[in-house]
Amino acid sequence: MTTKITGPSVKRWLFSTALSTILLASCYSYKPYLDARNTSPETISQKVSQGKRYALTVVGGKKVEMRVDSVLTDRLIGDIHFRLNKAHMHQKDYTIYFNQIESVKERKLNAALTMGLIGCTVGIAILVISNMTFNFGPGF
Repeated sequence: MTTKITGPSVKRWLFSTALSTILLASCYSYKPYLDARNTSPETISQKVSQGKRYALTVVGGKKVEMRVDSVLTDRLIGDIHFRLNKAHMHQKDYTIYFNQIESVKERKLNAALTMGLIGCTVGIAILVISNMTFNFGPGF
């Protein structure tokens, strides 16, 4: 006997799959925000906000992601993430002076990526479930 799976369990599965995709997917990207080499420290301290995340390029081309905890007149203090020899590193309460920053990119939600990811996930789940049958014959 071949039985097609339908009903509330499928709806719950679809809902949990879509919700998991939304929660686990990173739909954020970093958009160019300011070129710090041609910007005064006062402007940097006014444009960078406490509590936000930024991708910073510092002297030497090193790229770090920083959640800014405080903005002072000459530096940023916060938690950073960076790569060192292919390893992901994290450091709390790190200080970066404005004269070390070459560029700043602001973290923004990418709505198109988010909607595309949700649509594809739900579409694939519906296709898989609509074509999924289980054989509950003798010997099951």
